[in-house]
Amino acid sequence: MNFYAVNAKIFAMRSKLLKRKDYEYLCSLKTVDEVGVFIAEQPFYSFLMPAAENGGTHRGALEQMLAPVIYYAYENIGCFFYEKKYRFFMDRLFERHPHTFIKLLMCGIRDKNPHTAVFELSAFINKYIRTDAHKLASADNLETFVDSLKKAPFYPMITAAYEENKSIFAIETQLDLYYYLRLKKFAGSLGKKSKAAMDKLTGEEIDIRNIIWMYRLKFFFGINDARIYTYLIPIHYRLKPSDIRQLAECAHEDLFTEKIQSTAYKNIFGDFTKPERKFDLHMQKLLAQTAGKCRDTPACAVSFLFDLEIEIKNLTTVIEGVRYGLAAGSILSQLIC
Repeated sequence: MNFYAVNAKIFAMRSKLLKRKDYEYLCSLKTVDEVGVFIAEQPFYSFLMPAAENGGTHRGALEQMLAPVIYYAYENIGCFFYEKKYRFFMDRLFERHPHTFIKLLMCGIRDKNPHTAVFELSAFINKYIRTDAHKLASADNLETFVDSLKKAPFYPMITAAYEENKSIFAIETQLDLYYYLRLKKFAGSLGKKSKAAMDKLTGEEIDIRNIIWMYRLKFFFGINDARIYTYLIPIHYRLKPSDIRQLAECAHEDLFTEKIQSTAYKNIFGDFTKPERKFDLHMQKLLAQTAGKCRDTPACAVSFLFDLEIEIKNLTTVIEGVRYGLAAGSILSQLIC
């Protein structure tokens, strides 16, 4: 496949991402409505303008209205992957976002706080996981929710997990397992260079996810050593099976952090404050490096989508910070920009 056209499209779209000066301005604003108007003036978010002009961008609505942006961006990029095996792989990679939406809906059921971005996302959810998003959103308990996913390809995995554990966490774990195993499988169909690049990106992502999950399972949820392995993705890249075994058997947090220093990820986890931020920073850097070296692979597209995802997280953080009246410098320090 020739990546010239898709990379040219990505270059044009990347130029529309927010810059640090934009975040500095956003953090200086005093109301969420002001934030909403500025966001709606940016190219990726122009669909928000009617709501912004009518004062309809209060905190909760604005955060949820940002959800479709990543889907619109991928639809603009995906059509340039004209070779079937590459488009199929990219679709599989993008499935993480509908899975995230499912997780948000489940949390909404638990917290009795339904997600309102269903209308904007319904076509995408139907396309990627063959499920009626409105039916999912109308479920008022977890059993009904799981039953609404019968047409989804991962239904056998999550229904088995639900029947055994009756928990959101078990379903989330199975969704992640399904996602990464499929991604690894379909990367194998790509050309040699593309496969190597995607294996590296996916492999490091899985390794770091497994480290974070082990830490949380042991020291937040008190899961015993034997059960921890059942929640991990059974794919190893730079994190060796012996590393996983030693980490799973650590009796306390200090020893866990010490053991990390003997792995390939010692430079990421000097401690475990804000592990998701550490994950985002590492993956953003790795994706940028890979995209620069491997332009004739999907890496440029994957890197751009990740950066757009970071931008949406940043905007959500800004909205929360402005809502609670935090100082501009304090909000800015929490962003990745």
